Amino acid sequence: MRLRATNVASAFNHAMVVPSADWSDAVDRIMQPTLVIHGACDPILPLPNGEAIADHVNDARLHVLNDAGHELNPLDLDEIRATIVTFINSTNTHGE
Repeated sequence: MRLRATNVASAFNHAMVVPSADWSDAVDRIMQPTLVIHGACDPILPLPNGEAIADHVNDARLHVLNDAGHELNPLDLDEIRATIVTFINSTNTHGE
């Protein structure tokens, strides 16, 4: 398992955003196809947060990075890139 969020100061930055705000109304208003990419081992915003976002956004897809923590790791870039390309290709209706 590659937990990447080890910088305590960085973790405190998230406390300013997350504490008790209820963003569900704003998330419910997103009407574009949305790709949610979330680390399965995120110690700062655990996976249920990503699952909740995907559940509340109309036409959302959740992709879980199995060994990922909170930060992006260069080792995951190929998987992330392929996931984004597949998502864009599946939602692209331009010209149809």
